[in-house]
This record gives sequence, structure tokens and C-alpha cells, in this order.
Amino acid sequence: GTEQERGPESSDVPRQPQVDARLPPCFASLTSPSLSAISSFLQPESQPSVAGLVDALAPAMVYTDAPNAVTNRKLWDAYAAAWDPSADFVKKMSSSLPPGGASIHRVGDEWSDVESFQEVLRDWILPHADNAIVAEIGSGGGRVAVELSRVAQRLECFDISQNMLSRASAAVASVEGACAASFHKLEIDSSGRTKFPSCEAQFDFVVVFDVLVHMDLH
Repeated sequence: GTEQERGPESSDVPRQPQVDARLPPCFASLTSPSLSAISSFLQPESQPSVAGLVDALAPAMVYTDAPNAVTNRKLWDAYAAAWDPSADFVKKMSSSLPPGGASIHRVGDEWSDVESFQEVLRDWILPHADNAIVAEIGSGGGRVAVELSRVAQRLECFDISQNMLSRASAAVASVEGACAASFHKLEIDSSGRTKFPSCEAQFDFVVVFDVLVHMDLH
């Protein structure tokens, strides 16, 4: 079309991200660059490689529309609300896992095969959590919290998303013989920084699994 038909373009006018049809409808309310990154990564031509992943997530590295914490809360609240083992976006994310390597029961199972996940637990997490007072920062839907609850003396879970905390709480509650566990929503102050709730507890071990990748560089 002509320039007049397209209308004026200005760098001052924010552009809405294009929502991939395979993403759940709840993602339509998000205006973060993260949405474009996720949509791009779900395209059929995307390659399940490190280079492809970095390229897909590059637009989400710096947020100009909202603080990183605010963007993450919107994204993970929407993700947790829409998550279901039969959801198309969950199936798409798990499709690159080795044949027979997926066991999708709770949020996050679609991100890694069972063998690799169990190896991380066995080598790096569970040996330090035995009969310990443990904190998990960024507990998500509870796939690590469930395993911690089987061996810890007490578990305190922290996350920026209330919907994720609800998923984690339900997951831990389903574990027979689980240790005492509490779930805490991280708050966001006026400057966009994340604030931990007042807590006088001392922890023997703090778990931060698959979280730092979502934090902004600044």
C-alpha cells in the first residue's frame, strides 16, 4: 500500500507484539517483549539449539516498557493460569525433548527430560537438603519443591507469581509425608525492585534453580 494507507510511523508509538495463535489467549494481554520472544521461539522453523534460543530471546533481554519484575509477574501468572499437560504450547515446548524423555505432570516438566532433571537433583540439590531448613527462590510450579519436600525438615518457597505459588502449594500438598512448607509472594516496590517478605528464619540451604536466566541485566 501507499505511505498514506499505512499511516505515519513513529519510534515514539509503542508497537503491540504479534500474538502467536498457538499461545493461550491469556497471553494476549501482555505487552512485554517477552511475548514476542516466546512467539518467535514457537515458530516451526525455529531450531532447538542454543544459538536459536539466544536469538529468540534477544528482544527480551532489556525491558523498556516496565520493570523486569513486573513483566515476569505478568508472564508467569498467565503461564501458570493457562498451563495444562494437554495445552498446545506445553506440547510444543516438550516436543524437542528426547523420545520417551518427557513426563508432564506439573509446570516446568516440559522444559527438560526426566533423566537430566533427576541428575541435577541427585548431584546438586537433594544431598544438601536432607533434614535441612531450605528456601527455594523462584519455586515456580513446584517441580523442585516437590522433591525438596520429601527430604527437607522445612521448606520456604518464594516466587514473584501468585499463580505459580498456588501451583507449587498444590503440588507439595499432594506429596505423602511432605515436610512443613510455606509459600511467599515476592513484592515489587515503586522502583521495580523485588522485595522479600520479612523473615527471621535461618536457612541451611538456598535453592535458585533455572531462575537467574529470567533476571534483567540491570
